Amino acid sequence: MKRKVLAGLLASVSVLGLCLSGTTALAATQERSSDATIGFTEPIVPGTLQFRHIPVSNAFDFGTSNAAPTGSNGVFNKTGNAYVVIQDDRTEAIGNQWALSASLSQITHVSDPLDVLSGATLRFTGASRDYLDPTNDGMTPPAAGNGTIGNQSDSTAVATTTNVVLNQATSSQSFPVELLRDGTSGASSREGYSALEMSGINMTVVQDTANAGQYKGTITWSLNDLV
Repeated sequence: MKRKVLAGLLASVSVLGLCLSGTTALAATQERSSDATIGFTEPIVPGTLQFRHIPVSNAFDFGTSNAAPTGSNGVFNKTGNAYVVIQDDRTEAIGNQWALSASLSQITHVSDPLDVLSGATLRFTGASRDYLDPTNDGMTPPAAGNGTIGNQSDSTAVATTTNVVLNQATSSQSFPVELLRDGTSGASSREGYSALEMSGINMTVVQDTANAGQYKGTITWSLNDLV
């Protein structure tokens, strides 16, 4: 079994800068920080199964001006959809199978890694779509509005979990969730592009768990060759 994993800055989740009011002495030195990130696509390798696109960091950025939820849980919504695109350029053959899964790290305070946003979950609706790639180079960023994403007609990939809940890892265990699968025993995997569309993206934060400041976690996307 071969397994490919993408994580790090390309899939980092900038989560919940939760702001609280307070009084600060005028003479005190104050510090804030901003992330500087850059992402690169993988080169196209003919004849292989590989990632073509994963979401950029801001796909899961829920802002920095949120009030920390007290008394009841808070749900923070992200507008727009995000996409993961898989390219299967292998010779079509009986038994070609693959699966896409995702897991969420602990979400911790940027200034204090021991401060965990306990119980926070990432949720979205998953659907299998076609990636149309009109430029025929596999590099056009996927979006419903630019013609690269269409209703499923060619891809045979199935969204295995539509109402996705990603729970945070513990210090010793992660909780991966399978999102998309292509090919079953005795059936051919379709060559080309398959897209996982994520809509209704939101973060649920448990009441009275957040301190002021920025929290951050990482989504790890895993592409497993099941042949």
